[in-house]
Amino acid sequence: AKLAALAALQQLALNNPTSQERITTAGGLQLLHGIQDFGFSELRGLAGDVVQGLEAGPDKARVAVDVKSHARMAHEARLKHSKIWSRSVGLTRAYSPAENTAEEAMAAEMAQMAGMVGQQGWAIGAPESGGKAPADRRAECAQWASGGECKRNPGYMLENCARSCAGRTQ
Repeated sequence: AKLAALAALQQLALNNPTSQERITTAGGLQLLHGIQDFGFSELRGLAGDVVQGLEAGPDKARVAVDVKSHARMAHEARLKHSKIWSRSVGLTRAYSPAENTAEEAMAAEMAQMAGMVGQQGWAIGAPESGGKAPADRRAECAQWASGGECKRNPGYMLENCARSCAGRTQ
């Protein structure tokens, strides 16, 4: 929660002199200095980054001149916070790489849900399953899969007919 709060503060202050002023006026700068001095290691570095941006003031703040630049800066900040969060918590947030198309991302997600090996050669599946898709939950799964249901109705089919859908979703 603390990491998320600092991430939110940094996003609010990004290219927004009004928000920077409000955070400083409300005592946010003093709070951030306290976190920077006494917080745990991940929070200290993050608080230091936010403090730097706030202390620069509106006249020295980085301001994106166009929407694409602002979006890129916000995306970079979110990626940084995701990396910090994953190191602290031990879990990795899932996201689709920017170079993948929506169709490729959906195919990868469907393959992951089915627990199969994808065309790109990456093995996916729970370690206890040995990379094999779990058993089908319904007797009709093979018939439905051969009829194209894995592509038409992936939400149901990948949950209930994972073995029959393995290899049919891409």
